[in-house]
Amino acid sequence: MRKSLFVLILVGAVVSAMAQVTTIPTPVTKGYAGEITIIFNPNEGNKGMVGATSCYAHTGLITEKSTSDSDWKYCVNSKWRDASTKTKMTKDNDGNWRLTIPNINTYYGCPTTEEIKKMAFVFNDGASGNKEGKAVGDKDIYVEIVDASKLSLTVKCSSNPYANAGEPLTFQCTTTKTANITVKRNDTIVATETSTTSWTYTEVMRLDTVSFSITAEELDQSNRVTKSYTIMGLPAPVEEARPAGVEVGIYYPTNSSVTLCTYAAHCVTPGDRSTIEHDQNVFLLGEVNGWKIKPKYQLKRDGNYFWITLTNQPAGVERAFQYAVVRGDGKMVNITDLYSEKVLHPDDQYEPKKVDPSLKSYPKGADGSYVSIYKAGEKSSYNWSEATLNFKRPDKNNLIIYEVWTYDYTPDRSFAGLKKRLDYIQNLGINCLELMPVTEFDGNYNWGYSPNHYFALDKAYGTPDDLKDLVDACHQRGIAVVLDMVFNHATGGNPMNKLYPYGDDLAYNPWFNVEPPHKDEDGGNTYYEDWNHDFAPTKDMFKKVLKYWLEEYKIDGYRMDLSHGFCGADKTTRYANLKEYQAVVNTTSPGAYFIQEYWGATPDKSVIINDGMICWTGNELNEKYAQCAMGYSSNSELSKANRDGYVAYNESHDEERNFYKAKEYGATTAIKTDSLVRLSRIAAVMGMNTLLNGSHMIYQYGEIGYDWSIDYNGRTGIKPRIEKLGWLDKGQPRMLQLQIVSKLIQLRTRLLPSVFAGNPTNQSLSNTFVKTVQWGGDVFVAANFDPSSTKTTTLPSGTWYDYLNGATKMTSSTITLKAGEIRAFTGTKIDAPVIPDSYDLLAAGIEEIYAQEWPTNEAVKILQDGQIYILKNNILYDLLGHRVMSK
Repeated sequence: MRKSLFVLILVGAVVSAMAQVTTIPTPVTKGYAGEITIIFNPNEGNKGMVGATSCYAHTGLITEKSTSDSDWKYCVNSKWRDASTKTKMTKDNDGNWRLTIPNINTYYGCPTTEEIKKMAFVFNDGASGNKEGKAVGDKDIYVEIVDASKLSLTVKCSSNPYANAGEPLTFQCTTTKTANITVKRNDTIVATETSTTSWTYTEVMRLDTVSFSITAEELDQSNRVTKSYTIMGLPAPVEEARPAGVEVGIYYPTNSSVTLCTYAAHCVTPGDRSTIEHDQNVFLLGEVNGWKIKPKYQLKRDGNYFWITLTNQPAGVERAFQYAVVRGDGKMVNITDLYSEKVLHPDDQYEPKKVDPSLKSYPKGADGSYVSIYKAGEKSSYNWSEATLNFKRPDKNNLIIYEVWTYDYTPDRSFAGLKKRLDYIQNLGINCLELMPVTEFDGNYNWGYSPNHYFALDKAYGTPDDLKDLVDACHQRGIAVVLDMVFNHATGGNPMNKLYPYGDDLAYNPWFNVEPPHKDEDGGNTYYEDWNHDFAPTKDMFKKVLKYWLEEYKIDGYRMDLSHGFCGADKTTRYANLKEYQAVVNTTSPGAYFIQEYWGATPDKSVIINDGMICWTGNELNEKYAQCAMGYSSNSELSKANRDGYVAYNESHDEERNFYKAKEYGATTAIKTDSLVRLSRIAAVMGMNTLLNGSHMIYQYGEIGYDWSIDYNGRTGIKPRIEKLGWLDKGQPRMLQLQIVSKLIQLRTRLLPSVFAGNPTNQSLSNTFVKTVQWGGDVFVAANFDPSSTKTTTLPSGTWYDYLNGATKMTSSTITLKAGEIRAFTGTKIDAPVIPDSYDLLAAGIEEIYAQEWPTNEAVKILQDGQIYILKNNILYDLLGHRVMSK
């Protein structure tokens, strides 16, 4: 237990934050015309705003004209998530959000002649957020306006409905009129205060369940008001060693039992990790006990770990649960299991339920935040193909990686939909598929860089077997699979973050850094809460994460987001931490890729690469490739895209699209306004992105010159879909360029992989329009990025065949390049692969979206994801008249 001095200091703070919404003054009386401060505690009620970095009040009034509590009047907000300065709240030192209302009538615009009965609130995190704070059961929050001429009683209880036995239990009582106040415990009077309007009663909590009633009675006994509480005194935990082999997580000793274990401890001194002390108590909440605190489900304590074994659990049945942790400061917080392989959230009723109709519903009785799942019984095994079991990974310096956001890549937004596109990806010549983060993240519509559970697959994309099907299908096509992992930070939904979240509390949390020590390398930006990678349990958890996905899903490696952030209190240990993580990857799956998004100054990337890792080159190349696309020679040098040990790219999810820039800022009017001229440059840009030395990456649909801005509809917003644009129809300029790009990439990954696994013998990649690269006597590639003029260059000595032009033998050493053209030559006659001349990508995926909603009548509009379609004569059209699919 934390030192008693700390408990005593905290009593006042607990009193001020013990209710979900409190006010200054308390209570607010009828006719009061002064300033009102609304104080919202995000850790109470449905806890939906835990971890939010901004807070807005959606608020109105319940007046004499309201027909019910749901009939809000004089709503301040013009719409839900109206992020106006008028309703923006500020965070105080206790982690609560505050809103100042200068005058209730003028703030809401309510006439003084109309009686106000209640103020109504729901809180949210702004226009682009997905959190909302409500009362328990997702109900609206109300502040009653009391009649000062009538007796009313307000009671704030320091611990409700649980309190630790032996610790202070405080009732702070306020009345609108002078009254006598009586406290009864189990119907026996234990205290009385006479002739008062404010009184605090405190007693030491006992080890039993106690009923309290606080009664205020006017001095003439004309009016009486009573508030009642039932509070359980929590016993100290039994101290007992964990079963052998049990660390943090969920274990199954037999087919009918489960052992659950969580870490629960805090820094004794704020910000000092040298002394860490266990929290007070932990209880199991869940479907097994009706989500009630019961002594039978108290966890035993082993140092800083708490555990329990449940027997007689039905095999094959999913059961939801949380841990109720009584922290060192006496506050109770409900958390999930850090090692959960499956979690549930109320948001699952949307996207996850669409992709998996059999998904277990969010349990009644839970608190509205994440819950964990355990399932006793033998775990089913996946039947991996020989292609996966014996998969030979492509050379780490010869990868052509395709980066995909699963949600935005296909109409059905799922792993199953992505699997249907593997013909397209394989024809493109891709030998490595990189999935943007797929571990459980906040909300359903998200890039995934806001993780909360690292062992759980986000259900918005499909089931574990859906991802395994995708991995296995990729391996059957010779395509490796890499997962993007976010070890730098976690949101407030993470159980260890939720224990001591944000503000001053974070100083008591050994799992996280109070301030990211690397934020100077990120332009001063911070991302949620920053993991402390010098804390042994943090490091152990991440090592197990790396091991888990390699073993369970047979993936081929990781792209580590923001890996220069793998720090403790400073940046001196991050390289050692990175090396420890690499060792786990190498030991678990020899030859697996370990790709770093590393922007740190020390050590530099060369040190990391020399240790066998791979590094992203950085966003500087995006600008250089954009210069090539736009038709400028200045600042177009590509030498940094021509190195082993790096993943070079012209675009990633973070950079602006090259061909959006070409459309907006091209060097000539023709490039900006003539799509045929502009799009004829795609193959040159993509060829010089994929045929240089080292590994290279394409962000989804960069191969066809996708030219909607990365910021269209917001950075993480859904962009216009290529399926509806006709870009891949036969004869379309993008389709013609895609055929060239596919032939160029296949030359590298399918036809001559051993050549490109080596090193170029000559290259000319400086700030000139014509750029060339030579791979000995095997391959010579030349591209002309001039905006309008034909250029010539000289073939190296030897015999050469025009790869893109029927493998014809060259008879001249001088070759001509049209503006924006790329040409490739091989030292031996190699026939280019046959690439489809069109793709009907809608056929693979859209049927599943509309299968259950297909109208039986004709000419009916369907609203789905903001798009309107019309069914006529069994053919589905969009509003532009494009044929989408046939019934």
